[in-house]
Amino acid sequence: MVEIELNGLIEVLACRIDPQLSAQGDRELIEDLVVAAANQAIAKARQLHADLFREMAGGVDLPGLHEALARLGMWGASGEPGPPGTDRGGEPPESRTT
Repeated sequence: MVEIELNGLIEVLACRIDPQLSAQGDRELIEDLVVAAANQAIAKARQLHADLFREMAGGVDLPGLHEALARLGMWGASGEPGPPGTDRGGEPPESRTT
């Protein structure tokens, strides 16, 4: 229905909306689908980046790698890739209290 294309820098290159969907004229549905598709594309790109870093590290635990990836939004505090829109603790930055 909605497809978002990103590059390796996680920049949006294209947004495609199914013509049948736009013909329905439900603007709110389209807006929700665009947001969901963008978040899904970002999560996939971050996962690909994290997988690439793991592959490049060759299984070696590099000191500071997890923290560096967390700062880039590519790794959660648990050592796994974090979801889009979250900080290294897995929470949206605006919901964090310090």
